[in-house]
Amino acid sequence: MTLLRVFVPFALGFFMSYLLRVVNAVIAPDLVGELGLTAADLGLLTSAYFLTFAAVQLPLGIVLDRFGPRRTEAALLIFAALGAFVAGLVLSESDFGHRALSEIVPVRDVFSALFFVSLGMLADPSVITDNTGTVVAVVATVIGIKFLVTAALVRGFGYLPHTALVTGLGLGQIGEFSFILATAAFSLG
Repeated sequence: MTLLRVFVPFALGFFMSYLLRVVNAVIAPDLVGELGLTAADLGLLTSAYFLTFAAVQLPLGIVLDRFGPRRTEAALLIFAALGAFVAGLVLSESDFGHRALSEIVPVRDVFSALFFVSLGMLADPSVITDNTGTVVAVVATVIGIKFLVTAALVRGFGYLPHTALVTGLGLGQIGEFSFILATAAFSLG
């Protein structure tokens, strides 16, 4: 099991590394058109990645030996998340960002559908029919409390009572994340 916990993240890291090595060749026409890069600029960009990748190998090995794979991977994932955030900020302002978003939206929709289908498969209708009173009481209590808290906060910020009422009604329902929290709480006792 430890072998998988160490091997899988590093295998995924190698896959991402390999992907980053060839991504310049794949998106070269877009980089040339969008940023006005020449072939020499693309070569410099790719070689900068290669040199950075090579320069990190020895220090990374030392860090792995000293702190272990768990802490090292956590630290590297923080840098990866920051890099993805900065890349997202840069791409959001370009036409390439709009193109990438339009290509990713169908994948997002598939994962959304998969999420909701899996939640539906977790639901047991017999629990609802066997405990109708309890389910109705819990749902009414949660919706009521969320409605009151939301409406009070909106009203507290100085909005009109009508706006507070509509906001409270709009945000009063239970989100799908509460099902995940309830399952986790139930499994913990």
